[in-house]
Amino acid sequence: MYIESYFGKWVCEGAGSAGGLGENKARTYLRDTVSGLMYLHSHNIIHGDINPDNLLVTASGRVKICDFSVSQAFEVLSFRKTDLFSRTASTSAISVSPISFGVPV
Repeated sequence: MYIESYFGKWVCEGAGSAGGLGENKARTYLRDTVSGLMYLHSHNIIHGDINPDNLLVTASGRVKICDFSVSQAFEVLSFRKTDLFSRTASTSAISVSPISFGVPV
């Protein structure tokens, strides 16, 4: 794996409540994100942590997916609808067990 040099911003920057991204920019960002995910999936890679913090916008306005720390490569054995993945990819914040706050009342 290699990392291309990057000069841009996070996808969330400039998307505050004052005006948001705007419909055209949101469509472009979504299209680029889906296109990137389709590319990864076509190469048997699951990212596992798509969120705004892991989407970068280049100087030319294109979205790039970053942070592959929980990504997984998989091997497709068949294309049956009943096939399941045996491993779960998620961030530690999502996969932690519920927190107890003391004795139930």
